[in-house]
Amino acid sequence: MPDRKQKITPRALLELKIPHSPHVSPDGARVVFAVSEADFEESRWVSRLWLADVAEGKSRRITHSYEGERFPRWSPDGKSIAFLSSRPDMTEPPPEQEDEEEMHREQIWIIPADSGEAVRLTNVREGVRSFQWHPESKTIVFLMPEARPQPFQHVRDDSRKRKLDPVVELEDRHRVQFWEVGLEERKPELLYTGDFGIAEFDLSPDGNRIVFNTNYSGEPNDYHRFDLFILDIEAGESIKLLEQPGGKFQPQWSPDGDSIAFVANLDPSLSYSQECVWQIAASGGEAKNLFAGLGYDAIHMLWSHHAKQLYANAADRMNTPLLTFDNGGFKSLIDSSDACLEFDAATDGFIAAVLESSIAAPELFAIESDGKPRPLSELNIGFTERYDLPKQEVIRWISSDGMEIEGLLVYPQEAGGATQEAGSRSQEAGSETQEARTGPPDQGTETESLIEIEKKRVSNPTTPYPLVIQVHGGPKGRATNSLRSYYMHPVWAAEGYLVLQPNFRGSEGYGNEFAISNRRDLGGGDYRDIIAGVDYLVESDQVDPARIGIMGGSYGGYMVNWAIGQTDRFAAGISQFGIFSLVTDYSNSELSRWDPEYMGAFYWEDPEIYRQCSPATYLENIKTPVLIMHGQGDGNTFISNSKEMYRALRERDVTVEFVHYPREGHGLREPNHRMDEIRRCLAWFDKYLKGAGAAQPVYRIGDKIEHEGYELQVLRAEDAEYAGWHEEWGRLLEVSFSLASKDPVDEAWRFELDEAVLVQDGRDACPLKGVPVDIGGGRNLVAGEKLGLDLHPDKDTGRLSVGIAVTYQIPERGGDFELRVSDFPPVAIAIGPKPEKPPHEPEAGVEAESTLEPEGPVQVPQRSVRLKPAANRVRG
Repeated sequence: MPDRKQKITPRALLELKIPHSPHVSPDGARVVFAVSEADFEESRWVSRLWLADVAEGKSRRITHSYEGERFPRWSPDGKSIAFLSSRPDMTEPPPEQEDEEEMHREQIWIIPADSGEAVRLTNVREGVRSFQWHPESKTIVFLMPEARPQPFQHVRDDSRKRKLDPVVELEDRHRVQFWEVGLEERKPELLYTGDFGIAEFDLSPDGNRIVFNTNYSGEPNDYHRFDLFILDIEAGESIKLLEQPGGKFQPQWSPDGDSIAFVANLDPSLSYSQECVWQIAASGGEAKNLFAGLGYDAIHMLWSHHAKQLYANAADRMNTPLLTFDNGGFKSLIDSSDACLEFDAATDGFIAAVLESSIAAPELFAIESDGKPRPLSELNIGFTERYDLPKQEVIRWISSDGMEIEGLLVYPQEAGGATQEAGSRSQEAGSETQEARTGPPDQGTETESLIEIEKKRVSNPTTPYPLVIQVHGGPKGRATNSLRSYYMHPVWAAEGYLVLQPNFRGSEGYGNEFAISNRRDLGGGDYRDIIAGVDYLVESDQVDPARIGIMGGSYGGYMVNWAIGQTDRFAAGISQFGIFSLVTDYSNSELSRWDPEYMGAFYWEDPEIYRQCSPATYLENIKTPVLIMHGQGDGNTFISNSKEMYRALRERDVTVEFVHYPREGHGLREPNHRMDEIRRCLAWFDKYLKGAGAAQPVYRIGDKIEHEGYELQVLRAEDAEYAGWHEEWGRLLEVSFSLASKDPVDEAWRFELDEAVLVQDGRDACPLKGVPVDIGGGRNLVAGEKLGLDLHPDKDTGRLSVGIAVTYQIPERGGDFELRVSDFPPVAIAIGPKPEKPPHEPEAGVEAESTLEPEGPVQVPQRSVRLKPAANRVRG
């Protein structure tokens, strides 16, 4: 009898290995790609390179450095792979003095395609931003910031040592330069010095010209100013390609060198209008919109110089199809509803693509001419079989003005998990066809009949569920019908919540009119769209109207702040790095253009619209308990928004908690911060949404539990290894917790370790193996019967306080556990399968592993990264 599937956990989702940046070899036989994975020991993400054999359908890792590697690219002759990394060069002595910033600057490295170690090709002071092979494979053209003259650099370094380091806005900017370096000489030569804003470039097929974009200033807020230029390398001169206003991104030459494709907004004055693929002759002229009449939003576009074909992946409602331009229009290439996150094309229509579905983790696939995906990687093999995934589907409802709105509905695990066959790569529930659309969602009686069908099809639970509304950012972001999201929606379903992720008006993938429909109306139609979705679910008898919560990040955080000021129907809210005052937001954000773009004016030109659309205006209406979370280094939505909201709610005695995270920007990235974030969010909604209807609150690692004058907090639970313990004897779990009295006590307390019991699946006690201790520099396990501690009051405070670690033996596959300490309420602990150890020896032909341990750049797995230097300002 097979083992029962495990409940999905935050750790399980964060442990997924995420493939990205695929690049097909010139002969189409292999694909090099990068894989990002979490390092929980140091709470960072690291990216390393893998190589897939297309014929065999197998892949292996080819780099092992601590710092990691990214952006792999084959040489045109197929003999080498170039990549970016900040790893040290082991063939050279370390510099006598190198500051922290310089250590993390990336350089170009080259590794032989068949075997051998990587060698560093560049060693430029300011680091390499991006690069491209010359067609002859003998040199590489790269982009880098202009280095300061040596005397200026010396003065700067000396001043920083003496802590004489004031920052003058816009003073310390670098012009951007094109350089070329040969594989043999390794001596870079300057090709061209541009302005401050050069961001993306592409080398022409003959290697003589470069098309690049620049916003002139290099400032993130000037994302709307990116223009296209063509550089004649030999002459060292550049000319502007076209006068079309608005930002222009991802410029790429056609295989014949006669034209250039790029991505730009349909309305150049609005960076949140539909994003389209355009084409223009290399000699200039008028650009043609290749997305004309379609409802897609372009995500990434590329020309295949092998197949001589133009490809793009795009936002299409909740789907992310892979498209090809054929006979004057785009058509879908994948025969499934899988989301195409990234891709690269080869000869004869073969495409390497990273695909993800609602029931399968991301993997690398080969897509043949028949549109059927064939796996090339097994990074997350067994994930679907191991974890019980919830059922999720696309639903639709009618908003207050008759507009059809779409959302992702995720059912509580008790309502039944995903019904699809394990490993299936497609899902039909609620999916739209991949055919080209011509505008916003249809409206009218046909849509209403669809909703009636949906109502009849949904099974009504005996007890209505608590509902969590998860609002995406942007507002021109979107929810997708996939396994992963920032909010980790499968985890909420596993904890018994019904989840709705609405794609309200302003979301991408629904046509231009839908995308721009909330201009000068933030918190208006989009808020009513969300409320209509709540009403729809309440009317279907699936939801307990007294147990509804709302959460969201970025613009989703704005919507939380707005909603709890408009209605008291939400029992709790969670505002993550959101906007509170639009004036505060404009004045502090490094992307302040977002506010006047949506408001249609600056705040001094139209103060009333800023007042009307700011959640701060409705502060006195807020009674909802709210958890506020923010990164301390957020330059997009500055933390002052959350601080203002927190201070005002405290003054008004509204229940509020404010948690902020160091080293984090717009959205949390560090794996351990993500774990803490989801734990706090679950605890908040458990308290306010489940408290009245649950027999007992669910306590988790990190929660403080008060009971009869004492406080318990489970600090961590992790795999453990000890001297003298062999792996074949079983898996060990070390659980650490603290016990403390709230007030002074008069006597000691004898705590027996057998009072701490770890129970699996609510019935089976795990064997207690002992207490971990550090002796002589080694980690040991002390075993015995009747182990205990005598707890004495602190001589100064009179309080009892102690930290305790206990080790248990658990099954290799992990499972759902409860730690029961004395007569405290139990603490839920979900443990996944034991992680596999990396091989000690690299495979033949694979680069040797580095043993150095400086920090490396973080590569964050995301939904689908827009390859723009500064995309239209998406709040999320």
